[in-house]
This record gives sequence, structure tokens and C-alpha cells, in this order.
Amino acid sequence: SMNGQTNNVSSKKHWSYDDIQLLIKAIKLFPAGTQDRWAVIAKWVNDKSTSGVTRNHRDVIGKAKDLQNSDQSQTLREEANKNAFKTLEKNQPKGTQPSDESDPSQRFDAPRTFVDLNANPWNNEEQQLLEQAMKTYPSSLGTERWDLISKCIPNRSRTDCIERYKYLVKLVKSKNEAKTVVHKNKK
Repeated sequence: SMNGQTNNVSSKKHWSYDDIQLLIKAIKLFPAGTQDRWAVIAKWVNDKSTSGVTRNHRDVIGKAKDLQNSDQSQTLREEANKNAFKTLEKNQPKGTQPSDESDPSQRFDAPRTFVDLNANPWNNEEQQLLEQAMKTYPSSLGTERWDLISKCIPNRSRTDCIERYKYLVKLVKSKNEAKTVVHKNKK
């Protein structure tokens, strides 16, 4: 009989526009750090969906990755950034803000909603280059640090990098309130 075959194609289940909107909403509702996050998201989407398709956490993660890769959704890209910057969270000594990180910021009044100075959103590759550069050039280098870091990232200026870092620190700070970090979905 053909029973049991259906699971193999589960990741190929069709996503309607409405279901994608539900997924995006669920990702906002249940941020990184939510207990069993992807299972919770899958259940929520299944409960709200009218498509009659039941999805498991793998379907949902797969679709989230697709959306991220196709750059369809700012939300999912920010989600990826938050996860990527768990690294920063781990490497930040508690409550420190090295002086060279905060000084350049006095010159720019960053608007409340963060906007990249280079209007294009940061992609995963740039994100990884930034993390790598921050590990390579420690804050002990002082003001020179950001010149060196920005040289590692094509199309991003020193200011872009500083602003990006401050944005991520802000994300990390807000994450620290919800401190039950889930280490599953890590590569």
C-alpha cells in the first residue's frame, strides 16, 4: 500500500499565500528563545490555516529557510540575524560596552527604527563576515578596529558596520530579558 509514503514529500507541501502570511506572523509571535519554538509555530499555523494541510516543525523550518533565501520577507531576514548574533551574545561580557563601540555613535542619532545607511538589508554572508571580522579584530584595537572590520565587508562602510553592531547589541539586550535560549536550530 502507499501508506507511509506521504511523509517523504511532506517538505514539498504546497504553501498558499495565506499560509505564508500565517508563518511570518507566527515567527514574530514566537521569537527565537521560545521553548520548542518550531513545533509551537507549526501547531499555531496548523490551527489557523484553512488549507487543510498539516505541517510539522521540519516543514515550517524548511519554508522559513526558503523565504529567507528568496529574500521575500524582511521579518525572516531579521530572524536569521538574531540567530546569527547569538554568537555576539555569548562573546559579550555581561554589561560591558567597550568605549570604541559607543564613541562613534555620538555623532549619529540613530533613528528609533533601525535603518541601514546602505539601504540594502544585510544578508547572511555579510553577517558572517562581520562576525568573523569582529572575532579577528578585538575591541582592544580601539578606534582603528572598525576601519579594519569594514575592510572585510564589501559594500559596507565603517559607519554601516558600527550601526549594524549597535543594532545587533540592541537585539541581544532585548533577547536577554527572555533568557531561555534554545540551542536546537544551531548549525
